[in-house]
Amino acid sequence: MLRAAMCHFRTLAPVRASLLTSAPSVTKRKTREPRSGDLMSEVKSSRWRHDAGACKWWQTFHGGSELEDGSWNAARFRKRFRVPRSIFDELLALTRASGLFPENTPGDGSCGPRTHPLELKLMATLYWMGHGVDFFTVEEIANIDQEVIRTWSLQWLKWAAKTLVPKHIRVP
Repeated sequence: MLRAAMCHFRTLAPVRASLLTSAPSVTKRKTREPRSGDLMSEVKSSRWRHDAGACKWWQTFHGGSELEDGSWNAARFRKRFRVPRSIFDELLALTRASGLFPENTPGDGSCGPRTHPLELKLMATLYWMGHGVDFFTVEEIANIDQEVIRTWSLQWLKWAAKTLVPKHIRVP
């Protein structure tokens, strides 16, 4: 059996070699120059990130006046996120005021790439809670990586359970 596997391996070697030579070239990630000649300090500089502006939710959210109560877009917003726009704005304001969910914006002196907008993360969390879908589905819709949504949503839920539940839920 081992001999048959070795023969099969030898016959595929020329095929593998031709596939490797005809494969399209893969571009390497750009890297910064090593600091002070230290090769261990070489850092990857290009990072891949979804574009928040390409998300339909982001475009709908910035519609503004179209989301007044009673309009067709307001009904769609409520159906999609399970809360009216006014309550969403209140949740967003409370989340921003908590200071637990910082945002890196260009030019504010913070390190690292710009974070996804807080509005979009909150929309993704409400959609996930309201529809009971997995994080991969939310990633496809919101243009945010599923791991970012997962960690942020769980942090936000812990904060909401401590902060919002005592204010709004009373046991009879």
